[in-house]
Amino acid sequence: MFNGYHFYFYPSTDVSRINQIRSRIVAKQGATITSEINAQTSHILVRPQSVNQKFYDNVLNPALKINKNITVLDSDWVSESVAGRKIMNTDGYVVTANQHVQDEIAHPVEKSGCNDNDLETVKKRRSTSYIDECNKKSKQLSEDIEFKYREASEYDDDVDRKNSQFHQTDETSEQGDLYETLSIPTSELNSVVNALEQSIADKSRNGHSNYSKTLNGLYDIVVKAKHEALRERRRSVDLKLSPENARNISYLTRASQTKWLQAVKERSDTIKLFMSVYGIGEYTANKFFSKGYRSLQDIFPFVDDNGRVSITHHSDFVERISREEVEEHFTQVKSAAAELDKDIQLYCMGSYRRGCRDCGDIDIIFTMNQGTIMKIKSKFEILLEKMFKEKLAVYTFTKGSGKWLGATQVNSKWRRMDILLVPWQELGAATLYYTGSGEFNRMMRSRAIKMNMKLNQTGLFTATKGEEPHLLESFNESKIFTILGLPWIEPSKR
Repeated sequence: MFNGYHFYFYPSTDVSRINQIRSRIVAKQGATITSEINAQTSHILVRPQSVNQKFYDNVLNPALKINKNITVLDSDWVSESVAGRKIMNTDGYVVTANQHVQDEIAHPVEKSGCNDNDLETVKKRRSTSYIDECNKKSKQLSEDIEFKYREASEYDDDVDRKNSQFHQTDETSEQGDLYETLSIPTSELNSVVNALEQSIADKSRNGHSNYSKTLNGLYDIVVKAKHEALRERRRSVDLKLSPENARNISYLTRASQTKWLQAVKERSDTIKLFMSVYGIGEYTANKFFSKGYRSLQDIFPFVDDNGRVSITHHSDFVERISREEVEEHFTQVKSAAAELDKDIQLYCMGSYRRGCRDCGDIDIIFTMNQGTIMKIKSKFEILLEKMFKEKLAVYTFTKGSGKWLGATQVNSKWRRMDILLVPWQELGAATLYYTGSGEFNRMMRSRAIKMNMKLNQTGLFTATKGEEPHLLESFNESKIFTILGLPWIEPSKR
């Protein structure tokens, strides 16, 4: 592809890792890479943010004295040419002096008839050539995925084409050379989504916000396509993407073969493992990982009592709980409560109320018929003491003013149980909130906001700007749906 081209990368390949990777790729395509600028050097490839007065004084001016016909291009020109498998037109990639510094340099760069307005037109044409915000930012993504996956897998273009599970076709519209149609089997979409999720998590944790935003854009495209394909029962989907993004998706489908993603997956899995321990958040989990810890045994000496109990009974806590076992725990709590006061009301919430076959933990609402919050707290203290005495409750992780987060034991296994104390008058809103799912709750809150209302676990309120909130409903769950203009939705469909 690049036969006869003589490239010099700035910063030089001696100091820039990404340029080392670029140089190897274009060298496979026939380009000659020069470690120093000489009379044969045809192009200087540079990132626009690296172009400053130092670049002109130390690189460009001396280069023009050696070869006055040398061209300075944005290094994305190489990336996009490789991704598109053809040499892109250099319009819009030429780096000119008055883009970055004043014109008072010793040897101005040849503008090829372009003025500032022309350059702005080119920039606009380039930006609008992409079909959405993700594609506008694809140059960032090409550095992050394209080159890293190339380096890790060490495939050349011929092998890529031979082994690719997808076919790419040029678009026939006027912008056909600016984006491609990538056809992906529906069965492969999950692997692409998982790879993107892991990449996003890795970039976010390491502070690469720009890459993370770009990956999120691409993630949104794929997830939307996946939902449409499943809804319409299609065997494959067609995505219109810029050439480099089409290329990146292809790399992601065989990401499990790369060393880079294996490292990402190891980190992701380890962070997830650490965060399954009670009291460990993402920051602490990353800190443990950075120190070289890879197992729960490694971090055991450095966690508090809650963490040690969580690690000791980790297999019990992470195991899904069958509906039958949830009912057994719930029945024993109800039995203990019934012996104390007939007004105590208990409701099993979360995925159990939604009819799921198994649950992650046991969520229970504790309230009393016409009871005040003070009376409810008082009765719960007695119930909790009784539960420990009967060895139903075995550990307390957290005990707040309105909740108890702990562990219960029926037979031999420890299970996580959360008991939430709810005032009688707030029962409907609390039942709605603690039933879930999270996605359903977000939908309901969004609906309320659009109607100038506010919905949370305590009730549905007016939310007119400049006015005091007014309670509309909190006791009757069904009435909350009615006020929001929605039909009753069974918990199993939430």
